Amino acid sequence: MAKATGNRYFHSILSQLGNTIIPRTRVNSATLAHNDPSGYLDRVNREHEDIYDAIERRDPEAARAAMRMHLSNSRERLRRVQETSAKTPNAV
Repeated sequence: MAKATGNRYFHSILSQLGNTIIPRTRVNSATLAHNDPSGYLDRVNREHEDIYDAIERRDPEAARAAMRMHLSNSRERLRRVQETSAKTPNAV
């Protein structure tokens, strides 16, 4: 997707950063899932599919909305993890 933007700098920086910018690589997914790993992954995958589907349809407004929704949901998931880890050391 980064290549598809046509922005070589965007693609280059994402290549350099790799998985380090993906929160799930640094956070305990079980904590994120709140004892529902299947449901958690289904939600995250659906968000990714919504982004992809909008791009495939060449609908920039829908892609933008889907990406914003995903980022908002991700921020909320991470906020909940931070709250949980503050209450329970070693949760993250």
